[in-house]
Amino acid sequence: MKQKTIKKSATKKKLFALQKKGFLFHGSPFRIDKLELRQPSNFNIKKNKYVKHGKHCVAATPFADIAIFRAIINKTHFPPKGKDYAAQFGIKSKKINLATTKKVLQKLSNQFGYVHVFDKKQFSRRSVWEWRSYKEIKPLKVIKVTVGDLNDNIKVIDYDFNLIKD
Repeated sequence: MKQKTIKKSATKKKLFALQKKGFLFHGSPFRIDKLELRQPSNFNIKKNKYVKHGKHCVAATPFADIAIFRAIINKTHFPPKGKDYAAQFGIKSKKINLATTKKVLQKLSNQFGYVHVFDKKQFSRRSVWEWRSYKEIKPLKVIKVTVGDLNDNIKVIDYDFNLIKD
């Protein structure tokens, strides 16, 4: 989804300022007062199903763009119907990688979500883009985000996570 560069919203500026200060973020379609431990999972393409990925935890990222993406593009806002929904996020070649299906991008309109902000001291690093806490945790702040806060460079993938070229 290549869009014209638009001025950053006040919300996005606030999140990027917190990112520069070293805070962590968790994106959700819901405002959550206290995040509970959940079973992390990854979609295994070969098995065509979600598989467990470590112990129950609260996951967070040091990248505001990933949390915004997760707050807006998720199975709550886009319930899987056939092959309409797939989403991919993380770091690839030292750059933030965000991708979803063309149908999801076409249906973006007035969705919103929440980015929960945390102190890094309460988490341990799992990878460059993922940190985990093994205790229930209250966010320091909760910031509402909208479709307009999404990164301008969301790639298009098919249901099997193959990149679709423009």
